[in-house]
Amino acid sequence: MKPVRICISSPKGGIGKTLISVHLSWFLSLKNVKTALIDFGSTLTATKYVNRKAFNEMRKNSKESGVTRLDKNLVIASCEDWDKLPKYDKEKESLFSNPQSPPLTLENGKELETCRVFIYDTDHFISSLVYFQDNFDVIFLVIDPGDFNSLDNLTDFWIMLKNARDLEKSKKRIFIVANRTKNSNLALKKIKDWLKIRCDELGIESSKIRQYQNSIEESFVYQFTIPKFLKAKDSFISSQPVWAVNKDLKDPFIQFYKFLKNGKVL
Repeated sequence: MKPVRICISSPKGGIGKTLISVHLSWFLSLKNVKTALIDFGSTLTATKYVNRKAFNEMRKNSKESGVTRLDKNLVIASCEDWDKLPKYDKEKESLFSNPQSPPLTLENGKELETCRVFIYDTDHFISSLVYFQDNFDVIFLVIDPGDFNSLDNLTDFWIMLKNARDLEKSKKRIFIVANRTKNSNLALKKIKDWLKIRCDELGIESSKIRQYQNSIEESFVYQFTIPKFLKAKDSFISSQPVWAVNKDLKDPFIQFYKFLKNGKVL
């Protein structure tokens, strides 16, 4: 069966990208979907979150990469410092394009062969997504609409994306998710307003700006927002989902799952 490849990225750190990657992986595994979480974070935060024991073992044994099975439906591939390995770009791209045939340099890579869904927790290489986007079935861009740096980086990426790719093709693959907000409409307005400011700075004509704004709106996910998880610290330390601390915090990931099902991704 062809694998489903879901990329979770963000225009800056500290927005909740890894928390979403980890919890979506947990949720899918609980739905009996064989899932692999690919941790491309430079600090292996996703690995640390889902299995602190595995993370500590890697640090103890000075390992830089490897695959750990967490249960029958979930494995995590820790890929820190792959830039130190030979043929880095080719191997990284192989994990994107054909994750069920992992590179030999990835220890225990065979664990990935039977996985159906691959969730990639990236390391903020958002500009690279312009060139890598064809390797993913879905890309979620997680933004904080109250953070100016987040908005600035997103709009710069969007302008570059729309200059390089076909609008129809990208809008069916790339979706924007607002974190730390309860008002989707206000979040979208902030993004579109900031996009206009940035386009005006770059001297982009008004008809093109409207095209960018419309494509942003078409890619924005209204169905759900991700709240700020006040109890995430406890779940992080204990390597368990936030809904183990507060069952209401499972709701955003139920919506995530429905979104993927309704879009026929899963």
